[in-house]
Amino acid sequence: DPLAPAPLAAVGAAILGALRPRLLVVSTPNREYNAVLLGLMGVSARLNERGLRDIDHRFEWTRSEFEAWARELADQFAYKVDFHGVGRAPGDDVGEDVGSATQIAVFARELTEEEQASRRSSDTALPVHPELSVTWDSSAEP
Repeated sequence: DPLAPAPLAAVGAAILGALRPRLLVVSTPNREYNAVLLGLMGVSARLNERGLRDIDHRFEWTRSEFEAWARELADQFAYKVDFHGVGRAPGDDVGEDVGSATQIAVFARELTEEEQASRRSSDTALPVHPELSVTWDSSAEP
């Protein structure tokens, strides 16, 4: 979002194509959720002139736009990608499903045969990506 779309395309290729991490987590605001923010918090003055959350945002993606971008990169560089969301305001019933406040793509790369052999011959294990779920009790004291 602070990056313009053209440099963002180069960043995706540089990270997934050249650096080839085993795991990459990318998060970005969900533009569809801005309607919830407007309705619940009255933050219209905080949205920039294009209806984006922060003045430095060049763009914000809808869920379908973000997923299309991530799937294209995953296909191009042989990654598996899963999508998740973070943040839902209490009572965010705007009459339609707009997803979460923040959208996340988790890119995972399978180990090559060479990496698998190297891993078997060393005592060093790759970190495990655990599932994490946090529930916030809005009635609790801060």
